[in-house]
Amino acid sequence: MRGVKRCQGSTGRMKKHRYSSEFKGTAVKLATHPGMETQEVAVALNIHPFMPARWKKEYREGKLKGPAHPNLKEIGENLGQIYF
Repeated sequence: MRGVKRCQGSTGRMKKHRYSSEFKGTAVKLATHPGMETQEVAVALNIHPFMPARWKKEYREGKLKGPAHPNLKEIGENLGQIYF
């Protein structure tokens, strides 16, 4: 089946996550914030560290559009309290 990977010895399919444009935009804004590392954002959002890096690239190339979460400032402040 296209888009789904199967692990060796696995009995089921791996779930393919789909993230909203708002979620991606929020992750990009957080990951590009001074003093915030992509790894920290990934851990805080419970996603693979590759995803924010990929979305930052898509954002730079103009492929990723859409607003960030309306409470982005509050989310960033909460992350700052956790990690700094």
